This record gives sequence, structure tokens and C-alpha cells, in this order.
Amino acid sequence: MSNCKDIPVKILVVGDSGVGKTHLSSILTDVSDSMKSAQCKWTIGANVEILIHKYKQGTPEEDLYFCELWDVSGNLAHTTSRSVFFNNFHGVIFVHNLTNRKSLENIRGWSEEVLDGDQESGANVPLILVGTRLNDVMKDKKTLVEERSRRMSEELGSVLVNLDCSDKKALSPGSAVKIAFSKFFDRVVEQTIARQQRIKRISTGWNTSGSTSFRGGKKSD
Repeated sequence: MSNCKDIPVKILVVGDSGVGKTHLSSILTDVSDSMKSAQCKWTIGANVEILIHKYKQGTPEEDLYFCELWDVSGNLAHTTSRSVFFNNFHGVIFVHNLTNRKSLENIRGWSEEVLDGDQESGANVPLILVGTRLNDVMKDKKTLVEERSRRMSEELGSVLVNLDCSDKKALSPGSAVKIAFSKFFDRVVEQTIARQQRIKRISTGWNTSGSTSFRGGKKSD
């Protein structure tokens, strides 16, 4: 396996203020407990965490990629200014609080804001819907809450994950949640590679079939 690939992989982490985006980003990037206590406050603008992802782990194609997790503020005061972060992205993590139904309903607005903000990046981009605070959902409401999340993920066309961010085993190797995130990050890397290849074809003058190119107004074989 080689060193980390020098290809920028940008993933947006969005959702209402206080739903646990920063905490989720910190556990995904395996930030120490001492750092979490300092980080998990209100985000102003955007925080960027770096995740080192093993692409296609356990296969001959395994490689390391730096994935940037852009934790964007959900504060209403930043509504008009945060659009600056919604460009040239390769994946989106939508986060909501399972004990706050409104935060799930607001995901529709986040989807429109992010995916329509940069339609080129938003086209066929990998999405994952994450519900936090699973441990705080009342037992008699758990089925209903999970069904609402399932319907929203179908509406978005996203992967669905519900978890308790305070459970250190939630993302342990081999767990269902860990596998779901690994597959999601693999798809994001594939999206990034495909986009880089398209850009390279365009910059070198090759058409999509790669059969002909035009340089200086003349056709070259």
C-alpha cells in the first residue's frame, strides 16, 4: 500500500445547530477524548477534520486517502454566508437528532441548499443520513423514529445510519455502522477519482471516448 494519495476529497457535514455534527466528525476522525471536550461546542463558519480512509481495504486496490470533513455551522445567523463552503464537494453527511423531529424535517432544506448550491458537485454525489442520540430515544417510540429516518433516507437516496455517538463501540471495526461508513467513504473516493479523470480529459483536449483530440485547431491521431 502506498502513501496517501494527493487527491483532495471534500465531504460536507451538515444539519441543524446542536445535532452533533462536530462530535460525529471527531469520532470519525478518531480525535482523542481530551480534544473532543475542547471541540464539541458551537461551530462558527466551518471546522475541517481530516480522516485517513483506507479505500477498498483488504483488496489489491487498497490505498490511503485524506478525506476532509467540512463541519458546517447550522446556526441560522450563518445561513447567507455558509454557501461559500458548498462547492467542489464529493460527498455529503446529513446529520439530525433522533430525539428532535424538526431536525429531521429540516434535512430537506439542507439537501436543497447544498445540492442545488453547486449542481455539478451535487449530481449523483454519495449521501449518508446520520441520526444521533439513538440511546436517548424512548423505547416505545424507537420503531416510529427509525421509520421516519428510513423514509427520509429513501427520499434523499442516501445510506442510513442511526447511532449513539457517546458509545465508543459504535464505530468499532466490523460493526454495522463502521461498515456502512467505510462503504460510503469508498463511494466518495470513487466519485472523486472519476471527477479528476473527467477534468484531466477536458484539460488535455480528449473527448469522452478518448479517441481523438484537437490541439491548435487541428485534429491529432
